[in-house]
Amino acid sequence: MNQTLHDSLRILVLTPTGNDALNATLVLQEAGLEPEICLELPDACAKISEGAGALLIAEEAFTPEGTQCLIQSLAGQPPWSDIPVVLVTSGENVARDVQSALKIVAPAGNVTLLERPLRPSTLVSSLQVALRARKRQYQLRDLLEQQQVVLASIYEAFVTIDRNWRYTYVSDRAAEIAHRSRDEMLGKNYWELNPDVANTLKAGLHRAMLERVPVTVEYYHPTLELWFESRAFPAPSGISVFTRDVTQRKFAERALQDSRDELEKRVEERTARLKETISELEAFSYSVSHDLRTPLRAMQGYSEFLWEDYSAQLDDKGKEYVRRILQASARLDRLVQDILTYSRVTRAELEIKDIRVENLLAQVIESYPMLRSSNIVIEPELPLLPVRGHEGSLTQVFSNLLTNALKFVPEDRKPRVKIRTEALGSTVRLWFEDNGIGIAPEHWSRIFDMFEKAPSHKHYDGTGIGLAIVRKAVERMGGRVGVESSVGQGSRFWIELPKSNEQ
Repeated sequence: MNQTLHDSLRILVLTPTGNDALNATLVLQEAGLEPEICLELPDACAKISEGAGALLIAEEAFTPEGTQCLIQSLAGQPPWSDIPVVLVTSGENVARDVQSALKIVAPAGNVTLLERPLRPSTLVSSLQVALRARKRQYQLRDLLEQQQVVLASIYEAFVTIDRNWRYTYVSDRAAEIAHRSRDEMLGKNYWELNPDVANTLKAGLHRAMLERVPVTVEYYHPTLELWFESRAFPAPSGISVFTRDVTQRKFAERALQDSRDELEKRVEERTARLKETISELEAFSYSVSHDLRTPLRAMQGYSEFLWEDYSAQLDDKGKEYVRRILQASARLDRLVQDILTYSRVTRAELEIKDIRVENLLAQVIESYPMLRSSNIVIEPELPLLPVRGHEGSLTQVFSNLLTNALKFVPEDRKPRVKIRTEALGSTVRLWFEDNGIGIAPEHWSRIFDMFEKAPSHKHYDGTGIGLAIVRKAVERMGGRVGVESSVGQGSRFWIELPKSNEQ
């Protein structure tokens, strides 16, 4: 048996007359109890402080000095302790001194009177009842100690306040924050110790106490120069308040807000510069469209006049020069138009909606004579899946891909294009498969850049912008582009767009 358990079960026996102590001890031992004989009352008082289950004392053991010692021992017990005192008396013949002692001891202790002559069974049963009560007191002590351990492990400051606003519990952390000892705070009025409490905290604590609802408040303590967060919860006797230092968090929030403000400022500045750049680009586009194309059309017109009106007067070399001028001006006109198209695709506002691919392809093919007369096959086995996109941009994409598919074909081969779709989860992939000259794998990615051509395409007319327009338009619609090809084996261009909501 461990020492603590032994101390809680032992019975201190103080019966100084004759063999009473020895006889009582034998009776108690036979009942399985743990008696321990004390010679004088001060000796018993000392052992009470060490821990005991009950005190069995005969009336003749009382002396003025011993009585005072017992009263002090009983009064000095911890809050959880109320040691049972079993007093053996002579009934009505209790001595006057003992009666006086009882008047003093009984209010301070848990006293049971047993009258002589005393039967052994009565003695045993009385002490067994006393020990059961004492055991519950020790269990309560253990629970209180566990509670103290739990409360001490809480890093947050923790206090309990009764309905009269008095501190009933103060954790070490709470005392540390208050710069006071726990003893200075326990039992004191909260408002008297904290006269300068923040208004937000004052309102929150009053609400928790009066309305019986949980409340959380943040407040600044000017004296400590710290930020705190307090959470108040209703309790049967008042409120419980948890408080933690949130100064570092507030500093971090302030730093984050400063960063956000700085970021917003930069975004506003860059947005303003971007708008200015867009305005300049629009002005440039207007200039290119009008100021640059006007002399270009004049050059084309005069070259045509020269060819029509004076070709008979030109020798073969002169005619070749005029032909080259016409070709170069036509190519420059197409280049200007492609640049303007790329500019529009880059900055145009896009309205994304569901698009029936088959219907839009039919419109594109009908709009271009070259496409109408070509062998363009839409996979007959499965209908083309609808997608989400911008109709104008997708029209440009289809036009460029189909035109390229028909353009880059060997002279001895009749162009043919097959179009099909496949579902890929939340997207749809459209395939444009041709029988053209093909592209080496190392050039697959660069052909979508501005002014880039694969080496196999160098001898074919083109500005090198068409596929750049395709990529930019598809990316702005939330999609992707790519190609699979090999030299001499044709190309399989694909675009991937979000699936239509109609599917």
